Amino acid sequence: MAGDSQNRLMLLFKESFLPVLLVAIALAAILVYVNFKAAMDADQAEVIVIQQHAPGSDVAETGQGMEQVAIEISSARKANPLYEKAARAVSEQNWQAAEKIYLQILQEQPTSQAFNDLGVLYYNQKKYQQALEQFDKALAQPRIYVNAYVNRGLVYTKLKQYAKAEADYRAAIDKVPYHYQAHLNLGVVLIKARNYPDAVTVLKKTSTLAGGSRKAKALYNLAIAYRGMGREKYAAARKALRAAIRIRPNYIEARFALAALEENTAEGRVRALQQYRKVLDLHPQYPPAYFRIAQLKSAGKEIKAAQQNYLKAIQYNPNYTKARYNLGLLYLSGKKWADARNQFEQILQRGGTGKKETARVHFQLGRAAYGEKDYDTALSEYDKALALRKGRYVKALLNKGLTFRAQKRYAKAIATYRQVLELNNEYPQAWYNLGLAYLRDKKYDQAEEALKKAVAYKKNYASAWFNLGVLYRKQGKLDQSIEAYKTALKIRPDYRKAKLNLAVRYAQKNQFQKAIELYRQVLVQDDRYVTAWINLGIAQFTLRQDEEAAASLSRALELQPNSVKAKQHLARVLIARREYGKAVELLKQAVESRPDDAQLRMELGLAYKQAGRRDRAATELNKALRLDPANPEIKAALRN
Repeated sequence: MAGDSQNRLMLLFKESFLPVLLVAIALAAILVYVNFKAAMDADQAEVIVIQQHAPGSDVAETGQGMEQVAIEISSARKANPLYEKAARAVSEQNWQAAEKIYLQILQEQPTSQAFNDLGVLYYNQKKYQQALEQFDKALAQPRIYVNAYVNRGLVYTKLKQYAKAEADYRAAIDKVPYHYQAHLNLGVVLIKARNYPDAVTVLKKTSTLAGGSRKAKALYNLAIAYRGMGREKYAAARKALRAAIRIRPNYIEARFALAALEENTAEGRVRALQQYRKVLDLHPQYPPAYFRIAQLKSAGKEIKAAQQNYLKAIQYNPNYTKARYNLGLLYLSGKKWADARNQFEQILQRGGTGKKETARVHFQLGRAAYGEKDYDTALSEYDKALALRKGRYVKALLNKGLTFRAQKRYAKAIATYRQVLELNNEYPQAWYNLGLAYLRDKKYDQAEEALKKAVAYKKNYASAWFNLGVLYRKQGKLDQSIEAYKTALKIRPDYRKAKLNLAVRYAQKNQFQKAIELYRQVLVQDDRYVTAWINLGIAQFTLRQDEEAAASLSRALELQPNSVKAKQHLARVLIARREYGKAVELLKQAVESRPDDAQLRMELGLAYKQAGRRDRAATELNKALRLDPANPEIKAALRN
């Protein structure tokens, strides 16, 4: 009988199954967030924008971060009024009229300069092949217009034909050794080709060929080259950027670049923040500065401040898509589903995003709807994202599977995870979620196979090992369950739920002292963890540590006054200590919470009997028997 009683106690140990239900959802949310954040950082953190000169012509070229290549007009061109007419057409962006005029000029006088100018005209229209044809003609003339080399090099750079671009810039330098534009653009193309040491050499010289803003620009690009050589050259990069800022205090790109070189530490973020604040001193309504500050605040876990700065960026530029997107992600992480949805919907309403970006927005709208438990809308948004990516959006498929699982449509969830694996058979998260779907559908063999695949492709997958522990327990493989939890804890020593479940397994093997040690470790991490207090009390009671057990179970009740489990087990301790009246009061409260629980009514009846109130004992035991007519223990209690 004592053995039976102990077995019943073990069955009443409460185990944490929460991760089986929620870990995959949380994991997908993290994966999704990290994936897009990384994409945003790759896009946004590249604050050091390589600056090079625009194609040279007599027509002033405008564009942020670009300088006009000043070319002296020859006397022959000054004498031809068609050039002035062409210049007016270009200034009005009347490309067709300008093209006709240049063609007319070339019919009258096919010079290298005229071919160059027509090439520049095509370049401005992004007609790069036609531009190349004209620069080729310019450089085929008897008298070569040297800037045609520089301009052709720029086109080659646009087309990522870096070796050809380098050759053209060097050809220009051979003809004009102190050609600033050729040196600067040569340095830029060497950076793009990742030939950083040669870029440093060229850009050092470039910085001596001009003063003022041009010198600042050369120093700026020199810093980029140093940065490309690795962290050991960051000090040199900072020195070059500070020199550029001294020359040109309002050089926003240089300040952004200097901030980007700071470490992602509290001190580094403070120094970066100082640069962005200086930008705002110069331009109080400059949205990118607010955007950068928001990123810094987010990295420092100052979420409210990050949100405020994203809102500032949006205030000054309502079409700032990346600010809206990142703000939406912060709202998602804070479970502010409606606020997140509003930002993503605004992005769609304002338009201007490509298919890939639009797919991401629909994906995030799916996450917001999922958070609101609007599963049909979530599925609709994921389907829109998938349609834009022709079905090859792995994370949208993964989250679609999670949504099906939340609806308990396990067959659909399993089929969706299988689709993910068709795209990437070595995707551990897909195997993991497939395993959880099989686990919830009680298909344990398939669940085991899938979870083993997950840990095969990601050996440090703690939550997969955890759920293997849960699965093995369901299969009755106690030793394997213990080993799985141990593995999860080797990977994540602070994994509370793994400690809790491992302790339960030890208790099942009558290794109560090991169980108690683990429960105490859990409570060091979180002394408000009710389940751990209850299980600790049960283990202590089993070892006849009645005083300690009473203290543990009382603490559980302080934290969760309505806990039926804590009341039931504390009542058992009190009965063992002959405090029958207190035990009766606790069990009465437990029965009020669960009036149809035959076990609780039987224990209340037995407590009444121990307290000498046999009439009340008989009443409760008879009620228990009506709830569970075949229960031999209740029948025995009534006979005695």
